[in-house]
Parts: sequence; C-alpha cells; structure tokens
Amino acid sequence: MDRGLAEVDHVYAWAGGIHLNIRLEEAKACVLALIGVRADGSKELVALKDGYRESGESWADLMRDCARRGMRAPVLAVGDGALGGV
Repeated sequence: MDRGLAEVDHVYAWAGGIHLNIRLEEAKACVLALIGVRADGSKELVALKDGYRESGESWADLMRDCARRGMRAPVLAVGDGALGGV
C-alpha cells in the first residue's frame, strides 16, 4: 500500500498481527495490519505489511511508513500485548 494518508483523519486505530500457519521461508513471519476508523465510524485498511514475530522493529517500520504517507496520530490507538514494545 502506498496511498497518501494526509487527507484522512482517523480517530481510532487498531493494530494487530496475523500469524499464518503455512510453510514460509521465514518460520516466524506474520502479517501486520493497521485498521483506522474515521469520525463517521467507517473503517478502512490503513496498512498491511509482512513482519517478523510482531517485533518492535517490524511495527516501527510500519508506523514510519504511515507517517511518511502523511498519517496523523489518532485520538486512540489500540493493540494487543504483542506489539513488540512499540
């Protein structure tokens, strides 16, 4: 995903990792997902990126990419306990 995010305000963002039980080259691979919710309640996929075990560096890469594309910080951001210390 490489679309600009500067024109959209997300009041809420949810971050989570999706762990797939398939054979990949990297045994600890997962998909990192960031979902944003606008003020009107509509949801959208903001970012989707491959990562390594939801590591701090993998999440930091995803968030840096969102910032580069113009995303502003939401009012509330939520994630589970596996966000790699980010």
